[in-house]
Amino acid sequence: MADHPKSLLFVCIGNTCRSPMAEALAKRRWPGLRIESVGTDASAYGPAEEAVIVMSSIGLDIQGHVARSLSDVDLNDYELIIALDKRLLRVLAERYGIERSKLIELHIDDPIYSGGVEAYRKCANRIAKRLGELPL
Repeated sequence: MADHPKSLLFVCIGNTCRSPMAEALAKRRWPGLRIESVGTDASAYGPAEEAVIVMSSIGLDIQGHVARSLSDVDLNDYELIIALDKRLLRVLAERYGIERSKLIELHIDDPIYSGGVEAYRKCANRIAKRLGELPL
């Protein structure tokens, strides 16, 4: 990985909750970087309504986001790939052969299982906190 990566890819499962929120928060934090998100099992859906509400409440608009699959991107195009949980990190390393030096895990639980806007708000807050801890 370069000292200061110029491209980041956030990976979750459906690319409707965690990774779009992480993408939006990261773009605000690092406006000069190329930042995108995908899901391992994504279909072309829009973002979760709760994610839209939470991001809107902090001035970020993800309403136009359309979920993309991991298979839609060339993983070699990204200097840093950020898995939202341990299972995803393992999938990226083992199934896709991504070097561990290019991978980071954020340890973010999927709010879809908890449900409700408050679960998404807690998720977004955790993502923002973890982004502040990244070595960028």
